[in-house]
Amino acid sequence: MKWIKLIITFLIIIFGIYAISMLFVEKTKSFSVKKEVHYPLEKVFPQFNNLCNLSRWNKFVQDGESELSFSFYEPYEGTGSSMRFVNKRDSAQRGDLFIRYMMPGSGIKYQLFRNGDSHPYYIDVKFEKLGEDKTEITWFVKTPPTPYLKRSLNLLYEEDFISAIDKSILSLDHVLGSKVDKEKRINSIQYNKIFVEDNQEKLLIGISASTPTRKNGDFYNSVVMNYNQLHTFMIKDLEKKDDEFGDLHLMLNSEGPNNKISYFCGVEVSKTFDINDNNFSFRTIKRGKSISTYYKGDYEGIKKTITNLKEEAKKMEMSTGELVEIFMEPPAENKEVILKITLQIY
Repeated sequence: MKWIKLIITFLIIIFGIYAISMLFVEKTKSFSVKKEVHYPLEKVFPQFNNLCNLSRWNKFVQDGESELSFSFYEPYEGTGSSMRFVNKRDSAQRGDLFIRYMMPGSGIKYQLFRNGDSHPYYIDVKFEKLGEDKTEITWFVKTPPTPYLKRSLNLLYEEDFISAIDKSILSLDHVLGSKVDKEKRINSIQYNKIFVEDNQEKLLIGISASTPTRKNGDFYNSVVMNYNQLHTFMIKDLEKKDDEFGDLHLMLNSEGPNNKISYFCGVEVSKTFDINDNNFSFRTIKRGKSISTYYKGDYEGIKKTITNLKEEAKKMEMSTGELVEIFMEPPAENKEVILKITLQIY
């Protein structure tokens, strides 16, 4: 009995000390974080202004390793845009993010409500151009008011937020790196120049289809339709993000009966996995040598480029195998294509 009284007295003293110490902790916490990224302002700003973009790399919104589903609301970017995110495993873990004000290339004011809180986080982000390839980003954060006995959490907010920012910057660097590298690669292309290269084996997931020969755009329209179906499957069913969605590979077979072309259009993946939709399957591009070239223009004009590749292989006295067209940009109706065309040689 004596020990119980001592324990209760000790706990009351500890609680009293804690309660008194909370008098010296503010109801809200305000702090700032400054970071530099080695990308131009015009590339960085859209990643913050467009909430679809922001959801792909911002770890503070992503809430650690939670599996989140996102809903976006018009106008999708700039002042007035908003999004909602919900943990698929625990719907109590959710949030709403709003852009309350935006000045192009200069600053954005966000409000973030988490887990049903009636008071938001105020997050102001300022952008400053430091050079052609460097941008300074500064976050100014004010946390929601915290109940008296929970004010100790304010001591952790800054550390947790800075940790989330560090992870976000690494993720943002990956996203921007992929975009910028692709732009540089496209800008450095030498079109209609034929070259020999060694190709590594690739595993693709995609759709098998057949369509009439290249007449009146029927074939290309079929490719666009199947690409859109594949993109929807990858984004919605497999929950991939756009920056994880690689270049479209079009594997062409010879013309079959009734002048039809069979083909497989797919994107690269790292390994096989279970698929519940029979419309999709895996296909492998074998390792080996190929002759390749780049083409830009109307898709219907590609036949001459393919003929040039085949004639070059004939000059080299090489047998030819599968023809693969790699779309450097997603195919779309009424749009020029940028293609890398490879022809396997033996």
